[in-house]
Amino acid sequence: MGRRDREVERQVRILRYWQAVEYFTPPKVAKVDARVNLRSVRNGRPLPWEPGGPLGRPKPNHVWQHAVYLGVFPKRKITEVLHADRA
Repeated sequence: MGRRDREVERQVRILRYWQAVEYFTPPKVAKVDARVNLRSVRNGRPLPWEPGGPLGRPKPNHVWQHAVYLGVFPKRKITEVLHADRA
């Protein structure tokens, strides 16, 4: 294995490490609350930014900004699975 190959392998290991760190430190996701435009989406209904969605047009000189979370699950479930695997 040449020097370049070793360097590529080192970089891959670094990326895998940080990917694992991100898996086990998921961001906090605020609870759904339509009063502050934190919404859950449902199959068959328009997304908030689509025509017919719940938000409508933004105020003049404003734009909507959206954060979409996929695969959201309770942190305690991760802990349960990890502890069960150790038993």
